[in-house]
Amino acid sequence: MTRICWWLVDILSRMLEPDERDAVRGDFAESGATSSQALLDVLGLVVRRQTALWKDWRPQLAPVALIAPMSVFLSKPSSGELWLGWVGRQFDTVWQHGVRYETGLTFTDDIVTLVCVSLLLISWTWIGGFVLGSLSRRAAWVLGLLYLLWWFSWWFPGAMLRALFSDPLHSELFWLIPQVVLILIPFLWGVHRGVCFGALGIGRVVLLAVAVAILTLIVQVEDDRRGLAFAVWSSGCAFDGRLVWTPRLLPFAVIIWQFGFMVATTHERRFRGKTASV
Repeated sequence: MTRICWWLVDILSRMLEPDERDAVRGDFAESGATSSQALLDVLGLVVRRQTALWKDWRPQLAPVALIAPMSVFLSKPSSGELWLGWVGRQFDTVWQHGVRYETGLTFTDDIVTLVCVSLLLISWTWIGGFVLGSLSRRAAWVLGLLYLLWWFSWWFPGAMLRALFSDPLHSELFWLIPQVVLILIPFLWGVHRGVCFGALGIGRVVLLAVAVAILTLIVQVEDDRRGLAFAVWSSGCAFDGRLVWTPRLLPFAVIIWQFGFMVATTHERRFRGKTASV
């Protein structure tokens, strides 16, 4: 029990500033505090520091900058959720039947789609994590943990019910693995980079925005090509009456929203740096 308490003390103390963390650890060593007392003391200190951080406007704005765009992108209107399902369905079909899931397109088209969708999902989640880390800094990991708990609670109950009553467990894992690789890991990496660097240069932000917009356009075109191929396969029965490519503008509006936050953060940090140097 003592070892677990000291391990928790070490984990919690990492949420403090380096100088304060070293001072707290030194005080514990000099005073000979017990593990339980040290845990209570560092927990109280972390709570006070986090409460003070939340008085700033940046941690309060960070969830809006993150959750709103991510929710829009991963929803059905922008095809993020559909493409996650498509990736999981491909893995599951290959595992169970040894063939790919036919969508009416060629194998080369499926490979191009898989690469573009993977890059797009990684880009979106990395950007979301970076914005969260750059806006909230020391509060970023608390917000990141809350986001991951929200994400896990959204997937876990339904997955367990399906695994118990209908789908085999490996089928659920094939749906989970793309989410971990394409969402969870890039998000945590983005949070880390945002906390470390705080902001990107305007040139990098513009290049990243253009790349994400192009990937979004490609994925939308591939989505409609897939629907058209299925309509041809069904002899027109599945045709929904749309043009070959009908653009969905909401994801592009979200791109402007997300990268607008990145540009604003860059300008705000430059302004603070000039003010501090005067």
